[in-house]
Amino acid sequence: YCMPQRESWTWSAPGQRKNVHLYDSTGMEMTYLAANNAKELLFPDWKQWCALTPGAQIPKEERENPAVVAMLQDATDTLFSYLNHSNFGQVISECLLDLMAGTCSLTIDEGDLDEPFLFDSTPLSCLDLEPGKRGTVQTTFNERKPVARNIPGLLPGRELEGLPTALQTRIRGRPDSEVELIQGIVYDEETRKYFGMLLWPEGHEIIWRYDYEDSNPRIVARSSVLSGEVYGRGRCMLALPDIKTINAMMRDYLQHAAMQINPPLTAVTDGILNPYTVRLVPNAVIPVSNADQIRALDVGGNYRVAEA
Repeated sequence: YCMPQRESWTWSAPGQRKNVHLYDSTGMEMTYLAANNAKELLFPDWKQWCALTPGAQIPKEERENPAVVAMLQDATDTLFSYLNHSNFGQVISECLLDLMAGTCSLTIDEGDLDEPFLFDSTPLSCLDLEPGKRGTVQTTFNERKPVARNIPGLLPGRELEGLPTALQTRIRGRPDSEVELIQGIVYDEETRKYFGMLLWPEGHEIIWRYDYEDSNPRIVARSSVLSGEVYGRGRCMLALPDIKTINAMMRDYLQHAAMQINPPLTAVTDGILNPYTVRLVPNAVIPVSNADQIRALDVGGNYRVAEA
């Protein structure tokens, strides 16, 4: 009802029609408007919406040191210089749309010297969250279907020759085919480290492992999490009853309007008029024996709920 074009829980295909059951666009327009307002308020483009400052572990007299403040400001300028030239603006918009539904996921990967930051948003239908012992999300899994030729670029520190032989053959022989992979970021309670992994289900092999140390490359944001649940309930869930009511009212209104414009007709079957072959088109001449042989069916009163 709010983002039908982003719905992928059941099945999806390129060019699929996903909003055929909607008769009112209020929910969709308000969802995108809320996400855009949140982006302009929290993450405005080409503006420094945060700054690096000395932490609480640094002595108070050192926090106000002009040299330290200037060094951190230079680091902030460098950070936003790369951030503004990355795909952060596009990806954060997708995350905020998912957050309107309740849960979003933002992943950052290491790039090259020209583009050090690579951001990615994981759809909710592909994301599996595993809550930690304190209720926070620490371990996550998601399904990916990259094109075969792009797989080596997804694995930092891993060359094509280090992949399984069957997967190498797939990449060289069918580079444009999709390969189903399962990516996971697993938190180890003992070492308090995050480990990345990439599983190839077809070959039953883990083709990549990575030690992120104490840094989690994936940020999961949730809205209004209920006790005992993992996923959040966003603003769309709060407004869903009103959205469904308006949609049902608009559906009934359009059906009634169609009945008023093109009402059902009753016709008498006799030797002159054959109702099974009559064509009701403009400027058509229909031979009848009397004026009452074809009559419009009375469909009831005037439905003016849309004017309320």
